[in-house]
Amino acid sequence: GLLGTGFGAALMSILNPSPVAAQEGGGGDVDVQILQTASSLEVLAVATYEAALGLPFIANGNAVVKQFARTTMEQHDEHRAAFQSQTESLGGERQDQPNPPNQRVVDDALPTLQAPLDVVLLAATLEEVATDTYLANLALLDDSDTRTLMGSVMGVECQHLATLRAVAALLEGGAENLVALPTRVGQLPAAAGSVAFPDPFEAPNMAEPPESGAVR
Repeated sequence: GLLGTGFGAALMSILNPSPVAAQEGGGGDVDVQILQTASSLEVLAVATYEAALGLPFIANGNAVVKQFARTTMEQHDEHRAAFQSQTESLGGERQDQPNPPNQRVVDDALPTLQAPLDVVLLAATLEEVATDTYLANLALLDDSDTRTLMGSVMGVECQHLATLRAVAALLEGGAENLVALPTRVGQLPAAAGSVAFPDPFEAPNMAEPPESGAVR
């Protein structure tokens, strides 16, 4: 029942949350680099979801997957704007280019996308990179407003990641019909209680360093 509740709640709750608004504050060069890298990840996420929504099997496919992609893209765009605004508040230059290392990952993946599962797995990779990067870089931030913003956005990325993991598991199991709202709790597999959040703690294994997407 955990995912029966969590899966449906995640799909619905992502329609509303928004990051804490960027505020003015102090901060040093590392803070600016971290914000620029965060902006670059969000720019890439928006472009990737936008590309996915143009694929026939997403545009004309499962309605929940399509709505998730559209809503998540919009939220990433809000994250981008908040990170860019906070960058400028700290006296830095806004980053409006995609993250170079992960842009290469997306460029390699896009020609190979043949089904919804391919898109979901690519999106989950980007969400995990963002989650891990924000987690790792939180401890490096000096500015309190930036820490609050980063933590707020990281929480939403975690929701995205958990939902994508759940959807991927259902698609891999041939149960696309269960990717639906309202959630058919009684038909979910036994693994539904843990697949979306497999570990008790998130390890920043896929984190990008602060300078990864900094303006050069």
